[in-house]
Amino acid sequence: MAIGSARSAQAPGFTLVEVLVTLAVLALGLGLVTLSLGHDRSAQLRQESDRLRSALEHAAAVAQWRRLDLAFEVIDGGYRFLRPNADGGWDVETDELLGPHALPPATRIDARGAAGASIAPQLRFRASGRNDPFTLIVESDGGRWRVAADPLNRVAAELDAPEAAAAIPSATAVR
Repeated sequence: MAIGSARSAQAPGFTLVEVLVTLAVLALGLGLVTLSLGHDRSAQLRQESDRLRSALEHAAAVAQWRRLDLAFEVIDGGYRFLRPNADGGWDVETDELLGPHALPPATRIDARGAAGASIAPQLRFRASGRNDPFTLIVESDGGRWRVAADPLNRVAAELDAPEAAAAIPSATAVR
């Protein structure tokens, strides 16, 4: 009888193991929901900036390999690369990395020349490899990235500092 009275004297509640298992299940569910929602805006902007950096480096190399100038231009909703055609005009590049690319909504690209002044969002990659330095500002709600190239065709993408972002006027809108 002493055993039965000892059980009835215990307070009702959950054991530590039950609480820990419940917390683990909740954490796992929260992790799956986070993964299903996708990347946050800053990670998406970093990925877009890195993709643009890679495409610009590739375009400079392809222009030299083919011994043909290539052009980069920002278009409504994204960007594309162009190659010269026989008629003296430009055709859209069909290379996998250099084909037209759509940007996420509310992402803008602004082009800057060597002196930091705003320039038309069109760049030329010369067959000679002697290209003008430039900076592209890729901006969205997720932040601001600076993609810059030097005359040796080295392209770097880096997160733009808040104080530097305040000194540059708003970017050209691209949806």
